[in-house]
This record gives sequence, structure tokens and C-alpha cells, in this order.
Amino acid sequence: PLRRWVERIYHDRSKCKFSWSDWVIGEAANVPQQSNHVDCGVFMLVTADRLARGLPLVHGQKDIGRFRVLIHQSIIEDKVLLDTPTVSSQIILD
Repeated sequence: PLRRWVERIYHDRSKCKFSWSDWVIGEAANVPQQSNHVDCGVFMLVTADRLARGLPLVHGQKDIGRFRVLIHQSIIEDKVLLDTPTVSSQIILD
């Protein structure tokens, strides 16, 4: 279902057919997990971002508050706020 959604959204926005040929699809090992039932979306966003950028999966439950702030700022400021692998600072991209 996720593959079809990506293909449909891509086609709707670009009017081109999406190709998976450049993608590597697999499973990640040792993925951090939330310890409650409310932080799954934040964990998913952070994990996807780190995997896409080739960064280590070093985030944990203790980091969720800061990631919520980064996500909020990204939306409000219309900028991509990227967290560094050390989970201690950020880079702002315009």
C-alpha cells in the first residue's frame, strides 16, 4: 500500500511515472522504539530522516521533546531543520 501511495502522489504532482529502480528497499536493524503509545509518529519521522541521510540511529525516548520542537519549527518557519548525528545541535537549510 505504501508503494502505491508514493507512486500515485508522485504521478499526481509531477505527471510522470515513478521509478523504484534507484531505491534500496529493505529492513533496518536495531531501530529505536518509543516506550509509549503517543510518540510513534515522531520516531518514524526521525528514523526516516536519519536513514535517508545515512546517519546512525542514535535517537531515543529522551530526545523526543527536542525532536517535537524541531518538527514544529520546521513547519512554522518553512525550513528544514536537520539534526546532527550527535543529537546535540541542528543545521538550518533554506
